[in-house]
Amino acid sequence: MDVYNLLIEEDSLTRTINLNLISTDKTNTILEVKVTRVNPLSEQSGQVIVLRDVSLEQELTDELTYQATHDNLTGLYNRMAFENQVKTALVDNISNHREHTALYLDLDHFKLVNDTCGHAAGDELLKIVSGILRTELRDQDFLARLGGDEFGVLFWGMLVSSAREIAERLLNTIRNFRFEWEGKIFDTRACIDLSKVNTETGTLKNVMMAVDLACLRFMQHWNRTDMNYFFSQFVPCLIIPNCNPCGKS
Repeated sequence: MDVYNLLIEEDSLTRTINLNLISTDKTNTILEVKVTRVNPLSEQSGQVIVLRDVSLEQELTDELTYQATHDNLTGLYNRMAFENQVKTALVDNISNHREHTALYLDLDHFKLVNDTCGHAAGDELLKIVSGILRTELRDQDFLARLGGDEFGVLFWGMLVSSAREIAERLLNTIRNFRFEWEGKIFDTRACIDLSKVNTETGTLKNVMMAVDLACLRFMQHWNRTDMNYFFSQFVPCLIIPNCNPCGKS
């Protein structure tokens, strides 16, 4: 169906669509096409067609949307976007009975790098770790920076048992990385907490509260190497053992 027929097929007096036009030099132009019926019940009926270039408006809208959902430093999704994904996963679990898993990662020694070498070094470390996480995760995994040195991943349609294998691979990759800044070399380690995202979770608030409490749990139990599982009052959580949490050395 051509654009004109698409615009006039409905009974409404006015209809508007946007067309994405690509020129020979690969330049995109967003064209708003607005068709208004004139005297539709008359024998002398017709249409008024107005064309308007809205490329700049669309570009500004896309930029604002990106800024609202992404972390400026790393380019990852931000906490708000992560919360929206968890909310969607909870709805999907109710509708389709699929279980999902949320991962919380806390980067170790970040404060040491910041205090020793300055914020520029800390920012660079966060960007490098973000790249490492992107490389190790699947395309469908939703990766976000939750704030500071904290990251979150939502594994769609994945059980905790399967997510644990990925979590352990992430820990090993980060552990094997050495961060160098102006002649100083830092070990990097991380702690990971996994939790189910299903009807047992309850609500988005409960999932995110469990994420926020993860670092506190690590600080309280970091020296108990025999503790593989920890159950909060909100969400069944699995702590990956043998890691050095929250700046402990």
